[in-house]
Amino acid sequence: MSGSGGFNKYRCKFFLTHNCNNWVWVNGGECAMCMANGYSDPPKKAETAKDKPADPKPADKK
Repeated sequence: MSGSGGFNKYRCKFFLTHNCNNWVWVNGGECAMCMANGYSDPPKKAETAKDKPADPKPADKK
């Protein structure tokens, strides 16, 4: 699992699902070939001010 130099290599994220035999430096990461083939996860949508719920109105003081 580890090569020379003390750094670990890990199997590609798509080792089982797409039969990928490549190795990556980050555990749980996808290799460049899987990214190029479109196997990578879709990018997460950035949250904007429009997506956040509105602040609740302050209670009326009596």
